[in-house]
Amino acid sequence: HNTKSASKSIISALTGIALEKKWIKSPDQTIQSLFPETLKNLKDPLKKKITLRHLMTMTSGFNIADQSPEANQVFFGPEPVKTLFGFSMAGEPGTKFNYLTPSMVIMSHILKKTTGEDIKELADEYLFKPLGIHDVQWKKDGTGLSFTDAVLTPLEMAKFGVLFLDNGKWQGKQLVPANWVKESTKIHVKTGEQDLGDYGYWWWRKSLHLKSPEQSIDTFMAMGWGGQCIYVIPGWNMVVVTTGADLGATMKAVHQFIIPSVQSKKPLPNNPNTAKALKATTAQLQKGTSNRTPIAPHPPLSKKLNGKTYTFAPNNFGLLGMTFHFADKTCYLSVKHERGVFKKMEIG
Repeated sequence: HNTKSASKSIISALTGIALEKKWIKSPDQTIQSLFPETLKNLKDPLKKKITLRHLMTMTSGFNIADQSPEANQVFFGPEPVKTLFGFSMAGEPGTKFNYLTPSMVIMSHILKKTTGEDIKELADEYLFKPLGIHDVQWKKDGTGLSFTDAVLTPLEMAKFGVLFLDNGKWQGKQLVPANWVKESTKIHVKTGEQDLGDYGYWWWRKSLHLKSPEQSIDTFMAMGWGGQCIYVIPGWNMVVVTTGADLGATMKAVHQFIIPSVQSKKPLPNNPNTAKALKATTAQLQKGTSNRTPIAPHPPLSKKLNGKTYTFAPNNFGLLGMTFHFADKTCYLSVKHERGVFKKMEIG
């Protein structure tokens, strides 16, 4: 699964490692000091104040929206740092939360400049290899640097969650500084987002209510578009992972069903009948239904579409092009993606 913006929390972990190793001096280091040549002609006094901490808390103050043509210019342009700092300011850095994925592009260039490595290489070396995770693909910006959308299985997402549940330790080895786990997952800025919660350093933070507002459990979350989420619940020694195409639906599943269903911090007595029923239901879901409607003959339009390749303008999904292939009563789709070509997937 493409973890989308849940990848921000992985980059938060890399930032903590970079600070511990003194590759980056401080969270309060200004972005201008990190790119003195690129930003040497910076005149706006507000832009000169922008620090790494402002990027991590989404309070940089830039007057652009997350999903916008301006954001795409940062994602896909040849000079992302210069491009972002070319936009106007909405206000003083550090004063207002404005969720801005372009900040991740800037962070990827900061890490490249200070370590000499792409975040893919850093994540593989310092996080994924020790966790037993391999072949992780990332989305790349216009310069070829990775910056978001790490592709992981749900089990691999859970491993990352357990790493933070155990204060940065994995099998006895400290991968992420314990003080960074604590610092990055506490509230640094109020977001005004009632459903999502408040914000740390590229982590969301929320108290989930149980049966009443007086009964709540604290959780911090790596959260991505469509419901790619890692919930870490230290009070219950628990990690919950969701994937999907609807953030609201996955949050509802966690908030209204999974969390309220917890009855004890300790194992419950065996319940063979319920376990058997759960196994049967899971098997049925994996098998799917046999009540399928027969596919109708192709319409005349299919002859015009057959074999034609459609190309896409720059977009946040990494799609470059697609081709339809029509065969006897079925259709295949080939997709050209920034991560590779996926040939002839049957789509009915």
